[in-house]
Parts: sequence; structure tokens; C-alpha cells
Amino acid sequence: MAFSLTLPFTVYQVWSFVRPALKTEEAGAIFAYIPATFLCFILGLAFGFYFVTPALLQVLLGLGENLFETQLTAQNYLAFVFQTTVPLAFIFELPVIIAFLTSIGLISPGLLIAYRRYAYFILLVLAVILTPADFISDLAMTLPLILLYEVSIAISKWIFKRKRKGEKDGNLT
Repeated sequence: MAFSLTLPFTVYQVWSFVRPALKTEEAGAIFAYIPATFLCFILGLAFGFYFVTPALLQVLLGLGENLFETQLTAQNYLAFVFQTTVPLAFIFELPVIIAFLTSIGLISPGLLIAYRRYAYFILLVLAVILTPADFISDLAMTLPLILLYEVSIAISKWIFKRKRKGEKDGNLT
């Protein structure tokens, strides 16, 4: 609750710090991505809460099933949910970050495609770290992360083509 209430103030403080270093078009580009940022964050929270947290909890509770009796407290459960959902919410920001970096010219779709296999490996390692120690959970987590990367490439291509077309049209007039 505190995180949700303080998020707008935190974002404003970060924006106040970063804004003087940005060009006008870069600052304008950021405002276009704010709704997408919050939408992706909420999607990541939902994915973590409805998919990853139950799978992790099931595996962890199943580890000591016959050895001892497990009792969860509300505080421990909420801390567990927070630790599994918030990192995923930040990971779901990948398409927005890629789109922004493409729009300001720091990366291109060609770069993302060239480093695709390295990105897949990093996403696989990340999925293994975030999920329980079974193959199904790892695979189930890796596939959405790879899908996020591919969506990021598609968005980057679209923005890159639009930017190139705008530059070409701007040079003709």
C-alpha cells in the first residue's frame, strides 16, 4: 500500500532530477510512455501474483510435506508475494524501455536481433532464478520473458521505421 501511494511522488522526484539533462524531444517521448509503463507494471504484478507466486508456493510447501508441518503467517506470506511479484513487474517494463531507447536513437532493432541469443540466455537465467527448481516452472517463466523480448523487437522495428519515415519526410519538405 505504501509503495503504491508513494510511487507518484517518487516518479515526480526522478523526473525532476532527469528532466534538465534531456532534450525537448526526449522529454516529450517520455510523456508518451508513462501510460504504457503503468500498464506493463500492472500486467507484471498480475502475472507474478496469479501465475508465479502460486507455483512457487506449491513447490516450496511440497518440499517439506512429510517432514514437518508448515504454518504460514500473514506477514511472511505478504513478504513472499511482494518478493515474487514486484521483480516481475519491473521485468515487464522491458518493451517500454526498448521502445523509449529506440525512439531516442540509443538502440536499433538490428542490435536487438544481433544479440537475441545472449538475451535469451539472460532471460533463461533470470527465469531459473525467479522460479522454483523444476523444469516446468522454469520453462513456463522463460516463454513469457522471451515473448516480451520479441514484442520489444517488434515495437522497436515499428518505432524505427516510423522514425526513419519522419526523417525522410522532414528532409523532403
